[in-house]
Amino acid sequence: MDYILAEMQPQLKLIVKAIQKGVGEDVREYKNTTNKATDNAVPFMRADNINTNLRDSVASDSLELKYFKRCSWTGCLLIDRLNKRTITICSKQTLERIPRKTDRRIPHYLQTILYVQNSKVEGVSEQPDLFYYPHEDRFSEEEYRRDYEEIMDDEISFGDRYVHWVVVYEALHYTVTSIAMKKLDQYFRTAQEIRLEELLSPDFRDLTMESSSSDQAKDVHSLVSVKSKVQVAVDGIAKPEPIAVPKKMKEEKQA
Repeated sequence: MDYILAEMQPQLKLIVKAIQKGVGEDVREYKNTTNKATDNAVPFMRADNINTNLRDSVASDSLELKYFKRCSWTGCLLIDRLNKRTITICSKQTLERIPRKTDRRIPHYLQTILYVQNSKVEGVSEQPDLFYYPHEDRFSEEEYRRDYEEIMDDEISFGDRYVHWVVVYEALHYTVTSIAMKKLDQYFRTAQEIRLEELLSPDFRDLTMESSSSDQAKDVHSLVSVKSKVQVAVDGIAKPEPIAVPKKMKEEKQA
């Protein structure tokens, strides 16, 4: 696994950056430049942002970007012809949901790709992944092969022996909290996993926001001054009691 990370590090850095920008900076920009009453589109916007960043920053001679249609939806996958790998991007939540849905009319594209390309891959997890489904497959080999042809559109054939990897990420608000590249078997069990957190860039915008919040709290305290007020204690001895007054009022009184 280390050799794959070293071999693909330049490309993986770009992929991680495309994902990080898609769930962070791009969503922020949308929210700052639009005046929507609600933000219902934001959760569905990440995939489009990521695919756009793949097109603009990742696609190259070493990593081809291929589009494929699924009814009214358009997906993307990366093709590494030198190493015979294909790569798709998916959130962890979506990946877990795919095998659990059992009433599909046609296979999910990832089911099809894993069935064709990763049929020889063996999951090595000691415990099955939470989303692993052991039930009998409801689609025939012919259905998978026909669907695979529609997805790949002659870019890759059955006998080309490509292996598929999925870059799986989790995000909270505008931040990628975990990210890894996984090789799955045809039943969605993990065979290999390469952690990619070390390729994430720090989000200086969040650091700036934290600093700004701290400065704002400091400014509030700077507007308040402590003034002594004489209070007669029960034992008859006068004691000063500190009270807070606005600094501006204190300065005006002194002037």
